[in-house]
Amino acid sequence: MMTPQVEPVRQMYGLGWMLLCAGLVGGVAGAVTTWALTARPTAAPVATSCFDHLRAPSIEPFHAQLSPRTRTFDVMSPGDFTADGSPDEVYDLEIDAEQPIRHIYVINDAQGLQWDTVIGDELITYSERFAGHRGAETWHLGVRENGTWLNAPDGEIRGLAAGHHLLELVATSPQAFGPRMITVQYADGTWREVRIRS
Repeated sequence: MMTPQVEPVRQMYGLGWMLLCAGLVGGVAGAVTTWALTARPTAAPVATSCFDHLRAPSIEPFHAQLSPRTRTFDVMSPGDFTADGSPDEVYDLEIDAEQPIRHIYVINDAQGLQWDTVIGDELITYSERFAGHRGAETWHLGVRENGTWLNAPDGEIRGLAAGHHLLELVATSPQAFGPRMITVQYADGTWREVRIRS
């Protein structure tokens, strides 16, 4: 009379083990989910400035962008500070310079174009394409701060000391497209650079 009860009892034991295992697995899964939700990194703060996406922690500011004033006036030609009938490109550059600034470059590698403050017979020491060339072989780059030109009449910049600067870079426009590399070269020959879209 006891034989018919053996299978139901075994089934109950099997069901009990299944429920116990399911409980353990569920507990572990819940713990993992809780850890994942609480251990994930805090979201980055929302940018509050058009320059914020370029800022990096623990280094001095060095940011550049195409200015809203680009192509709104014409004051530059390739080798002079005179209008040439083509609206100029304008870039905004913010920098905390570690030392005096010797030269500034705007480079369009895709089309082999370069605007800079190297002039005359001075050799260009920075540039993949123009290193070793004379300054007279590249186009002038105008540099202004607070609406005042920092270039001498020949195009060289003088007296751009270490410290915080908000600069406006003006380049005669050849209707070129593609990203630009903006580079600041310090008095000791070292440089910093940032790539922007034009």
